[in-house]
Amino acid sequence: MKNDKSDPYAYSIMFQFLIWAVAATVVLWTGFVMPPIKTYPLNFLFSSVMYGLGTICAFKALKYIEASEFTIISSVKAIVTIISAVLILGEVFDYKKALGTALVLISAYLVTQKSRKIKFNKGTLYALGTALTYGLAITNDTFLLKYSEVFSYLTVGNLITVLFVIAIKPTAVKNLNHFFDLAILSKMLILGILYSFGAVAFYLAIQSGAAASQISPILQTSVIVTVLLAAIFLGERDNLVKKIASAILVTIGVILIK
Repeated sequence: MKNDKSDPYAYSIMFQFLIWAVAATVVLWTGFVMPPIKTYPLNFLFSSVMYGLGTICAFKALKYIEASEFTIISSVKAIVTIISAVLILGEVFDYKKALGTALVLISAYLVTQKSRKIKFNKGTLYALGTALTYGLAITNDTFLLKYSEVFSYLTVGNLITVLFVIAIKPTAVKNLNHFFDLAILSKMLILGILYSFGAVAFYLAIQSGAAASQISPILQTSVIVTVLLAAIFLGERDNLVKKIASAILVTIGVILIK
């Protein structure tokens, strides 16, 4: 996204399309079950709008700030999800979960912190926009998945999201030729496929009875996993003691949230 020619809208369209393609491929084998769109039309529209705006904000943010800064700021989505889940869904959030959430967020901050402070700029605002929209979308997903089959839900939801992004920026379609570059397309394919598996795991966790206020902070453990794997496979061993300490903190946090 640091390339001046990288269009956040085109990337958002391609990203959401790839997730749709993976889900649609699975649905061809498992069978499609129409989600209750007629019963909850506003909820489905809200979810697609939030994910559409959130994805655009994420790609825009990464044009202006580093990935580590984006990770820290976007972690706020856990707090947004917790507050909205408690207020809207009536989920219980006790002191143990609050302590566990705090440990996870502190760990995510420590493991990505650099010597210089985060500067408040346009990228910061976009990252906060990602946190807000994704956080609200997760709470809405938790409600809708009570009545939906996971892969069918992903298929319909992501298709609406793609159409929404195209509707607000039709000219972005012209920039999809950017992905004729195999180097760029291959990276997007990896991103889309891995994110699809993550989305399926996330939705299955919700259908299995996990609360949104539990899942959202646990998702932040991906920061720790990424940093530790980078230390093992990429040789990124700077501040390794702090990274190990963060991994221990996040493990304790997840146990408390459960």
